[in-house]
Amino acid sequence: MARFYALTTGWCPECRELIPAGLTEEDGCILLDKMCPVHGSEKVLISRDVRRYKAYFNHIRPGVRPKYRFTSDFKGCPDSCGLCPQHRQHTCLPIAEITSRCDLACPVCLKPREAVFEMSPEEFRESLLKLRSYEESLILLNLSGGEPTLHPRFSEFIDISAELGVAQLTVSTNGLRLLKDKALRDLFIKNRVVAALQFDGLTEATYETLRGRNLLQTKKEIIRIFEQEDLPYSLVTVAARGVSEREIPQVADYFFKSKALSLMIQPAAVSGRAQDNFSPDLRLTIDEVVNNLETSKFIKPGDLAPIACSHPGCAASAYYFKVRDGEFLSLMEFLGLEEYLRVTANRSFPGLEPEGHQIILDKIYDRWSALSPSQEDKVLMSRIRSFLKRLEGQDFSPNRAFEAGRESVKSVFVHGLMDPYSFDLARLVKCCNHYLQAGGRLVPMCAQNLSLSAGKSSETL
Repeated sequence: MARFYALTTGWCPECRELIPAGLTEEDGCILLDKMCPVHGSEKVLISRDVRRYKAYFNHIRPGVRPKYRFTSDFKGCPDSCGLCPQHRQHTCLPIAEITSRCDLACPVCLKPREAVFEMSPEEFRESLLKLRSYEESLILLNLSGGEPTLHPRFSEFIDISAELGVAQLTVSTNGLRLLKDKALRDLFIKNRVVAALQFDGLTEATYETLRGRNLLQTKKEIIRIFEQEDLPYSLVTVAARGVSEREIPQVADYFFKSKALSLMIQPAAVSGRAQDNFSPDLRLTIDEVVNNLETSKFIKPGDLAPIACSHPGCAASAYYFKVRDGEFLSLMEFLGLEEYLRVTANRSFPGLEPEGHQIILDKIYDRWSALSPSQEDKVLMSRIRSFLKRLEGQDFSPNRAFEAGRESVKSVFVHGLMDPYSFDLARLVKCCNHYLQAGGRLVPMCAQNLSLSAGKSSETL
C-alpha cells in the first residue's frame, strides 16, 4: 500500500508541461507519482533507501534568499527564470557556459545538438559585475560549456575572473586540449585555476558507452601530467546504471590516492543528447551512489550528508582532513553534526568565509588542546600545526583559506541533476547552482538543461 508524503509539481517528458505530482512510499522506495491529463500517469524512482531519504530531511537549514530578482513576476516555470520571485535560495556556485563548442560528441551529453553559441568576454564581465553586486563577493565560479577551453578568447575569461576578485575559478573540461597544449596548462598553473576533469571510471567500456570512444588511458595520462606539473585538478564522474555503478568505490579509492582536490559524482540525467541515446533506466538515485561510495576504503557510512541549504534530494557532500598519506578524518566527525551543518549551509565549500573559517579554526584549537600523547595523536597534532602555520598572523581571505586547504582537505560530492522524468519543482526553487547568463540573469542549472532540451534557446528563459 502506498504512503503519501508530499504534493509537488512534476514535468511531462512527452508534452513538456508542468503537471501535478506527489512523493509516495511504495515497496520500500520513494517514488515521484505524476499525472499528465494528456499522456497519463508515470512513477519515477527517487530513492531506494527510505530510511536514508527520511534522515536527509533532518539536515535542512534555512536558505539565504536572493538579494536581487531579475524577473519581477512569475508566469510559470521554468520560463520565468530568473531568478524569479518564487526562488528561495541565493547563488552558492555560479556557472558560466561560455561556449557550446566541443571536441567530443558524448552520447550522455545533457545538451542537445544546436548552433554554436559563445559568450563574449565583454558580456562575461558585465554579468560577473552584476553577480558581485547581488552576492557582495565572488568566492567560487565555474566556467563550463561545451568545452570551455575551445573558446577563442578563453584566457580573457581567466583574466576577468581574477580582476573581479573570484577566489577560486574552476573549469569543467574533458582535458583533451590541456593534454596537447603546454601553454594552456601553464595558464592554469599560473592562475591556480582548477581543472574539473571529466573522469567517468576505470574501464574502457564505460568510456565507450558514455563518451563514444575509449578515453581511459588518455584520462590517466592527463592526470599524470597534471600531477607532474602541479596543475590543480578535481575529478567529475558521470555514473550510470548498468554501465559504471560498480566502479564508483574504485573511482573513490583512486581519488583519495591521487592529488585531486575533489570528486564530484553525477548520476546520469536523461536529457539533451542523452535522451536520444538512453532510456530513463540509466539514472541512479543519490542514495544508490552514496551506498556505493560507502564501500570505498576511505569513506565510512554517515560521512556524506545533504548540502544543508539546498533541497535534500539534490546533493550530498563530505569533506576530509588529511592526517597523513592514506589516512583521512571526515569533517563531520571532526566538527560534529551541528557545527558541520553550520559551516556547509549556504555555501559550496566550507571555510571560505569568515564565520565558517573561524568555526573550523576553533575546533582545531580545541582538538589540539585535547590531544593525548599517543603516537596517533602526535601525527594528527603535526598536521594541525602545519595547517595553522599556513594561516598564522594573516588576515582572513577566501584565497588564503583555499590555498591552505589544498594540501590538507579533500571533498566528495554527489549531485543529482534532474531530467524531464525526475523534475520536481520543490527541488528547483531551492537550487543554489545557477547558470550566469549574459546581462546578469541567473538560471537554476536544471531549469536551463530542461528548457534547452525542450527546444527553447537560452534567450527565451
